[in-house]
Amino acid sequence: MQLRHGKPLYDLLLGVLAAARRRGLRAEVPPIHLYYVLIGSIGMIFSQAEECRRITGIDPTASEEMIEAHAEVVERMLLNLLADG
Repeated sequence: MQLRHGKPLYDLLLGVLAAARRRGLRAEVPPIHLYYVLIGSIGMIFSQAEECRRITGIDPTASEEMIEAHAEVVERMLLNLLADG
């Protein structure tokens, strides 16, 4: 399962980092750390939805808007990291 799904995602991330470097963006984060930070940040809120509800009073799966907002935050964090190094 990891090789079927995880490896292609990791390879895609390597390509994104290489493209960022070619474009002059400072992507100095080791790929292994970036991969697991992204994987964790993408899914954790949803896999821990019950905990999120108890802690914040918000159901992260309640609406498309909530899911999109989370995706946008992860995207902004990644783009800022790649831009700032």
